[in-house]
Amino acid sequence: MLRVGVLVAFNSTTWIATVDLRGGVPFAQLAGIPVSRGLAAAALVAGRSVAVYFTGDGFNAAEAVVIAVWV
Repeated sequence: MLRVGVLVAFNSTTWIATVDLRGGVPFAQLAGIPVSRGLAAAALVAGRSVAVYFTGDGFNAAEAVVIAVWV
């Protein structure tokens, strides 16, 4: 499942993000989402749009990864 959100925070040491998900998700922010190492760390600025891919049925950060970032 693919969801769009807004990057709230990014830790460049652990490559973990906090994202404010959009589109009918039952909560505002999801913390602890791993970020793809294929993305440039310099592009991961708070306020930018991101795509989050969820591998499971729910919205669990352990089953998600940030796969894209754009302005």
